[in-house]
Amino acid sequence: MQTVTARYKGKIGNYEMWNEANFAVTWTGTPEQLVNLQQAAYVVIKNNDPQAQLISANIDAMCGLPYLEKLLSLGYANSADIIGYHFYVSPNQPEAIAILASQVTSLLSHYGANKPLWNTETGWLPPSRFASDDQAAAVVVRAMLVGHSSGIGRFVWYEWDNHCCVTLFMTETDNATPTRAALAYANLQKWLVGNTLGSCSPNGAKTWSCDLQFADGRHGVILWNTAGPTTITEKLSWTPAHVEDMYGNESAVPATLLHVGEAPLLLCE
Repeated sequence: MQTVTARYKGKIGNYEMWNEANFAVTWTGTPEQLVNLQQAAYVVIKNNDPQAQLISANIDAMCGLPYLEKLLSLGYANSADIIGYHFYVSPNQPEAIAILASQVTSLLSHYGANKPLWNTETGWLPPSRFASDDQAAAVVVRAMLVGHSSGIGRFVWYEWDNHCCVTLFMTETDNATPTRAALAYANLQKWLVGNTLGSCSPNGAKTWSCDLQFADGRHGVILWNTAGPTTITEKLSWTPAHVEDMYGNESAVPATLLHVGEAPLLLCE
């Protein structure tokens, strides 16, 4: 750490302490040893490059919550600028990220860890399977939306050109051509960057809605239903001008009922 931080001062902005420390295959020491190691690394980083930030040794999935609590009780958040977590929820629906994020933030609050929370790795792993490319794309968009609205500051997708260990692919087998999931990811960037995403929540019929405020003052709402195709009547305080699918294709707003399904739609003012 001493050599790396000295060599790359001003070039590397963030260091991550350890990968998935709650699994014995990646960390064989004790929680106390991990906290001590992170504290030592933090001192070295700040001495060599005060502007660089340390992401805590990340913890993985719902099963990692007890280990996170143990680390927090030992002061682990004190030697990190950012809390790292891997919000893996597969093979469950992506909306499960909201539940996990709520539990993580609750623990952080309990131990007074007022630090940014980053999702430094999430994808969909076996045995997850998708009936179509569009279904896979919908999972990506919904995961990102729910994560963002749950207070997760960054969401690192695992991973763009992996064809051995995941089941939701961002590139075709040539590792270059974007899949429909990647195209939907790119369009989601247009929906979010520079705009303000509000809360995302479901109603009793499993239709999720996320309020969106555009930079120019216009309103928007993103809608999907986790149970599959349904029709809804959305009551809004503003008049939508068009509907946009998750790939950016626009269409007229239906005069009566709006058809929504697993793939998010954006109603724009």
